[in-house]
Amino acid sequence: MAGLYLSDAGELHCAVDRFGPSAGEEHPRIWHRCQVGQFAGELFGCRVGEPVEGVECGQGADLCGDRVGDFGPPVTDLAVPEAGEAVDVALAVGVEYCSAFASDDVDEVAGSCCRSSEGMEERRKGRHVSHGSHPDEILSYPSHTMHPLTSRPPRESPPPAASADALHRQPLEVLFRGGAQMIATLSSATVLGVEGHPVAVEVHVGNGLPMFTIVGLADLACREARDRVRAAIVSSGLPWPMKRITVNLAPADLRKLGSGLDLAIAVGVLIAGGTLNADAFDGVSLIGELGLDGTIRTVSGLVALVDGAPGRHVVVPRSGVAEAACVPGRSVLPMHDLRQVAEVALGNEPWPPPADPPAGGYRIPAPDLSDVRGQPFARQAAEIAAAGGHHFLMSGSPGAGKTMIAKRLAGLLPSLNPPDALDVLRIRSAAGQFEGVCATRGLDVSPPFRAPHHGSSMVSLIGGGTMAMRPGELSLAHRGVLFLDELSEFGPAVLDSLRQPLEEGVVRVARARATVTFPAQFQLVAATNPCPCGWRTGELLAADDATPRCACSPHQIDRMRRRLSGPLLDRIDVRVDVVRPSVAELLGPPGESSAVVAQRVASARALSAQRGFRCNAEMPLQALRGCAPFSPAGQRIVESMLGRGMLTARGMDRIRRVALTIQDLTGQSAQSEVGIDAVMQAVELRRGAATATEVAR
Repeated sequence: MAGLYLSDAGELHCAVDRFGPSAGEEHPRIWHRCQVGQFAGELFGCRVGEPVEGVECGQGADLCGDRVGDFGPPVTDLAVPEAGEAVDVALAVGVEYCSAFASDDVDEVAGSCCRSSEGMEERRKGRHVSHGSHPDEILSYPSHTMHPLTSRPPRESPPPAASADALHRQPLEVLFRGGAQMIATLSSATVLGVEGHPVAVEVHVGNGLPMFTIVGLADLACREARDRVRAAIVSSGLPWPMKRITVNLAPADLRKLGSGLDLAIAVGVLIAGGTLNADAFDGVSLIGELGLDGTIRTVSGLVALVDGAPGRHVVVPRSGVAEAACVPGRSVLPMHDLRQVAEVALGNEPWPPPADPPAGGYRIPAPDLSDVRGQPFARQAAEIAAAGGHHFLMSGSPGAGKTMIAKRLAGLLPSLNPPDALDVLRIRSAAGQFEGVCATRGLDVSPPFRAPHHGSSMVSLIGGGTMAMRPGELSLAHRGVLFLDELSEFGPAVLDSLRQPLEEGVVRVARARATVTFPAQFQLVAATNPCPCGWRTGELLAADDATPRCACSPHQIDRMRRRLSGPLLDRIDVRVDVVRPSVAELLGPPGESSAVVAQRVASARALSAQRGFRCNAEMPLQALRGCAPFSPAGQRIVESMLGRGMLTARGMDRIRRVALTIQDLTGQSAQSEVGIDAVMQAVELRRGAATATEVAR
């Protein structure tokens, strides 16, 4: 007879009584010892090839003290890599097959066997023993005759000898209750930066101690899906498999961020557990976070997730359907909860109709430029900056109107085209800002306007982080305006981090685990005071007071100026001093409205589009020099400034761009070269009126 016992130490012992040719002959018992894996229900290989004497059993099995007698042929492999798989056991000692069944909690093992006194003789003759099985051929021990941990089976007399044909039909296998192992694979996506990457969610459900494991470089929010998924499945009235569940997120070397994989994991568990059919999700990707009640919630980066999903059909939360439907080439299927997904997969409900992409677009009203009284030179500089996409710096005393002009500059820019609006929506979605699209009005085509506080960190501006790799303020201002008020109050390191994005229009963030490129094609608008107190221009307290307000020492002024490095200022095209308006200007009639100025800006941008570029600031240097050469008089002005060290090579190209924009606004774009008037005005906008007068002499 044979039996399987599980000791307290986690060892599986196989006891085999060897019967000889003649019934009733006394033979000692032979013991073979196998190890159980650290997870209940797993068996590792056991091979006994040499006689072993004095094999000790684990504690609690009450099997110690038996000696080993003569061995027959060696015992072959006993290997069950995962609970639930059938593995053949050849015992070569008269026991033809032994069947062990692990219970659900796998703390108990019941043994059963068929034996024959002729089995050893048949093996010695080289007879093949069939692996076919029949339930009637298994003789199970009654549960009351054997305790799985502390008792041995009762000794029985040898059964009647079986024929050779009967031996040939008897199986040599170990079966574990629970059926075949199940694996389900579904498609989803994850976000890295602002781009979506496809992810294959592989779910394995097998026998073993009930547990839920997620592997594949998942972050904390993704690993917490274990609790959300289980609660959502149970709350939806669906069966939860009381088995060992392993979820693999492939590729394993790609960091998985956020909770957008919850829905795919839950459906994978239901498929691997036998509740749903995998064929229902062929070509379908699943994206969404699960609530404890089974509802599907929207997640950050939904636009990038839908774009990066491998399936053409994408199941998304109903609350994010307007955002997801903006992605071209995808059939977006909105779902409310996990129960609805299960009913659709079971055929009880039809698939919902694909969501239509939002039609048209809308623009959020911006403050009007007519609110700014006076400041004709600053208003003209703002118009030139908006028409050419030039970076703009204003310096002046408090209350002069710098912030008002900056906030109204975005209203002068033309509306975003659909590709740019989708890029802006993608960045906002990746940053977790659920705005920018309306189901009834369409996409938001307003140019972004971002105004971070001067206490912002470098990471908050350029983006990145240790794990999340979220876009920063520079990327959120893509195709719009980044306004830095109180520029001199920002940290010098933070300001210097703007140099490369101002030149290239992208932010490259390199970390040990990943390298991400964020779009950052923005227009910088900044405002600062000339000194710490703000009154260095010598303005008076009142008309009858001759005491200057500025009380800053030269050391304080120099320390403040050192915050603005020369390389950063050299990348700013337009720099103007903003003075306080007079009483007549403050109380006089308003100036031009934003609508009037925006029309001239749109006309200048149309001329840039005819050259093949969005604006003059984005024109490559080779194309700029080809379409905007200096006139002889303008060439002499530039040569004079270069000879005096008043202009760098970058500054010369910046003057050329600004001069071309001035001609576009004044209707002189038909000229084949940049004239002296446009060059002188560009020099004044960059270096000030005094410098322009000096170089003109």
